[in-house]
Amino acid sequence: MPGQKAEALILLTKVRAMLERQNNYYGWEFVFLGANIDAFETVALFGISQTEPSTIMQISKGRNSSMRWLVKRLASYATAK
Repeated sequence: MPGQKAEALILLTKVRAMLERQNNYYGWEFVFLGANIDAFETVALFGISQTEPSTIMQISKGRNSSMRWLVKRLASYATAK
C-alpha cells in the first residue's frame, strides 16, 4: 500500500506539472468535471483554477445541466477568436 501511495503522488506531481506547463506556455485553460467527488478539492490537487469546476450530479437532470454548461463553455472558446 505505501508503494501505491508513493506512485500515485509521483503521477499526480507529473500530471500537475504538465497542466501547469500547458497553461503557462500555451495559455490553455482546463475545465474539470467531476462525478461523485468534491470538484473543488480535486482541482486543487491538480493546480487547476478553482473558479469554475463543476460536479456532475448522478440524476439525469444534473448530468444534462452539466453537459449544457460544458457546451456553452466550449462554444465561448470558439466564438472568442
